[in-house]
Amino acid sequence: MTVEPERPEALQGPATEENAVAVAKYHLALYSYIVATGDLEQWDSLAAKGCRYCASGREVAVAIHEAGNHGVGGAVDLHAGTATLDDDGTFLVDIAFTEYPSQTVSADGALVEDFPDTSEMKATMRLSWSGSKWKVEGVQIDDFDEQQ
Repeated sequence: MTVEPERPEALQGPATEENAVAVAKYHLALYSYIVATGDLEQWDSLAAKGCRYCASGREVAVAIHEAGNHGVGGAVDLHAGTATLDDDGTFLVDIAFTEYPSQTVSADGALVEDFPDTSEMKATMRLSWSGSKWKVEGVQIDDFDEQQ
């Protein structure tokens, strides 16, 4: 996960449901990348000031890298997504995804933390379009096993 996910053309707009789904998928794919590399440039550019999920993801990546560690694994398969335009002009996006096992390891390769499970998840995301830029306003991640 040390290669930045490909930036979708949808980042340039316009504000359509299809583009909202593409931007949401890109943001989800960035998480494993920021944990692996500590490169927060794209993550930060998409994060709205009030997005607690975005702030939390940033804090996790910073803490891992400040300790001299990095993430390994954690790939995601992004499945179908849907978006609807809300009355307030934001897009509500739902995306199903599979998250694969990951680990946090030290610089010398020692295991720091292990996340051995593959999980089927659903992200519900709120995105806004300013006329020139997308922002992730909020994200809720649910495990499909917990929804049943």
